[in-house]
Amino acid sequence: MHTMHDSTRPASDNVPATATSVWDLVHAGHITVSDGTCPAGAPHCCPRKDPLAVWGNARNPLVAICSGVTSRSVKKEDMHPGHLALFQKLMPSIVKTVDCDVDYMIVIGFDKGDQFYDTKEGQEEVRVWFAENMATPLADIGIGVQFMMVEVDNQVQKPGPVFNAMLREAYHAGADYFYRLNDDSELQFADYGGEQVSWVKVFIRSLHKFAPPYGVVGPWGGLDRILTHDFVHRMHMDIFDQVYYPAVFTDWYMDDWVSRVYGIARTIKASKFNVEHHTTHHGQRYKVDRSNERHLVPQIDSCKTKIADYARAKFGDEVANQIAGDRKKPPPFQDISCDEWTGLNC
Repeated sequence: MHTMHDSTRPASDNVPATATSVWDLVHAGHITVSDGTCPAGAPHCCPRKDPLAVWGNARNPLVAICSGVTSRSVKKEDMHPGHLALFQKLMPSIVKTVDCDVDYMIVIGFDKGDQFYDTKEGQEEVRVWFAENMATPLADIGIGVQFMMVEVDNQVQKPGPVFNAMLREAYHAGADYFYRLNDDSELQFADYGGEQVSWVKVFIRSLHKFAPPYGVVGPWGGLDRILTHDFVHRMHMDIFDQVYYPAVFTDWYMDDWVSRVYGIARTIKASKFNVEHHTTHHGQRYKVDRSNERHLVPQIDSCKTKIADYARAKFGDEVANQIAGDRKKPPPFQDISCDEWTGLNC
């Protein structure tokens, strides 16, 4: 297996230890990244542009799309890309909804000892699938993508520790934005006046409209009262000391926390950007600890204070006081705006 590098990181701050491999399948497979000339049948292309002209930066933003996976409860004969939700739902929808002038990193977190993802044979199947179905077609239209596999020493066998561990690795890999999704999520285009619009630039620009310390954007889908998937700026990890969700939430209530911690003024649920969550594909793969609900309000309050303290130190009292005073809890959520920030015309 060709890897760019392999690294390990010890446990810290209630985030488990990890062993990480990053695959640059474009260069490893000698795949030619398009100069903007579309191959036959390609839906769109991405001509090379100067990032300074597009973003005002020397490089394109790096977006980490992060998903926890497991083969737990999956029959042995179904442990392959032809059945697993990651390859049937999430990954194909990413290819369909990519946008130009953005660099992508696909981050996959899995339990140490997983019967598929933590085997030599399973990882080879994953690598081959990524090369054929993502790296090559995206390179053909001018988009580069890297892949990160994060083995997590997950003693509790719950999704929360995997989420925090893989997002920490994406942070250390230099990601500018993080989109935490499930392996059975299916991303869709938004329809604005008959035009299909990708989520990527719209979500980035929506965060920048808030200004630092930004906030959170989520797609439509799942329960109306919370964000079931979330997109944040790198500063989120700086504020919370590289722990994406409070470690006390090992399964449920992470969604509730991120839906409320930034307050109603800095939280968006995008009504036109739908994510279909195919929960029946594998069913529920862990036992829910409902007792953690008792931690929700205290964690929201303490973490909101942490955001305000960070804002006060970095951006002054006015921003900090606005955050500290925003005690309204959604819903209703803000929606994506149609203005010069997002470039949308409604």
